[in-house]
Amino acid sequence: MKGRTGGAELVKTVNTSIILEIIRKKGEISRAKIARISKLNPSTVSKITRELIKIGLLKEVGTGISQLGRKPIQLSLNPDIPSVIGVEVTEDRIVALMTNIDAKVIARIRTSIESNDDGKAVLKKAIRIIHELIEKGRRNKKRIVGIGMGITGLVDPVRGIALFSPNIGWRDVPVKQLIKKEFKINTFNDNDVKVMALGEYRFGSVKGVQSLVSINIGEGLGSGIIIDGKIYRGANWIAGEIGHTVVGVNGPKCKCGNRGCLETFAGGRAMVHNAKKAIKEGTKTFITTLANKGLDQITPKLIFEAAKQEDKLAKGLVEKAGRYLGIAIANTINSFDPEVVILGGEIAQLDNFHLMLEPAKKTAASHVFGEKARKTKILTTKLGDDSPAIGAVTLALEKLFNPLGL
Repeated sequence: MKGRTGGAELVKTVNTSIILEIIRKKGEISRAKIARISKLNPSTVSKITRELIKIGLLKEVGTGISQLGRKPIQLSLNPDIPSVIGVEVTEDRIVALMTNIDAKVIARIRTSIESNDDGKAVLKKAIRIIHELIEKGRRNKKRIVGIGMGITGLVDPVRGIALFSPNIGWRDVPVKQLIKKEFKINTFNDNDVKVMALGEYRFGSVKGVQSLVSINIGEGLGSGIIIDGKIYRGANWIAGEIGHTVVGVNGPKCKCGNRGCLETFAGGRAMVHNAKKAIKEGTKTFITTLANKGLDQITPKLIFEAAKQEDKLAKGLVEKAGRYLGIAIANTINSFDPEVVILGGEIAQLDNFHLMLEPAKKTAASHVFGEKARKTKILTTKLGDDSPAIGAVTLALEKLFNPLGL
């Protein structure tokens, strides 16, 4: 009896996901049309949609057109009542958003991760700000349908385990299990840049594309790949780790342990390191003025500000990083041939990012294969600094509405 009950629950879950996915894609739609598209029994559709209306996930929105008989009552998702939480966890920050199911932000909390925070401290901070977010958003937990998390490093999205996130001290941490246990809410995890790509695909400015690559430019570099509308993760979950592709065999040592990784040339960490090194070697630069002569105060933002003032060192650092970013873009285009490349992350949000973007585009154009590939669109994200957290929201929505990828 127990097995049959479990089987019936699975069938109901799958049918519910099918119905929700149809409504999400079609917008306003009648029960009869849902039944025709899904090939489900009309009584099954009626029963499930009635339950979804009761919990506030669906609403009736008037009548449709009918040639004969009664006009059908139209259904649509109710974007205002259910809420979703998206959390971005990187080496220097945690960003948590509460949104409706259209990814409209209801509440936002951000906190820093300090250099002395170990793995346990980071996990405690993540749990704390989710609690604070629920309170700030004034939502009953029963109205929160899911929590999505985008985590820096290597993540097993099936089991929800942070396999290796050295920058935040996580190794084999069962994040999904721990968060779900704390909040009693369905929780889903993946790599932060992979979910960022998913968010760009679903809620970004490029509509109708089926393939894109999203590149996150922050302390390091990473990318998320969307093929046929789905995240491409690879056999071992490492697809998209462009920051750790080797571009200089005898280059600087990377935090991953290898030498010559791309992010040791193009990431924010590399720019700051090279600026400090040049200053220690006696290079005169406006960077020291902006930093009040304190090397620990140097940030990528400050380097970009100095570059805008035509400072020779800063301009050289930004342009060099741009050229290496261009190599990353070219390699991405040559490998996956996406319809569009979207640049995001903290550096891509800087006011003077064009100083890096122009040499990146020029380098990419000179290294891609074929005339058509040179016309691949290279855009900056319209989701802004929230892009990875919006991606985490999208992950939760994808898993809740279409858990089997139907």
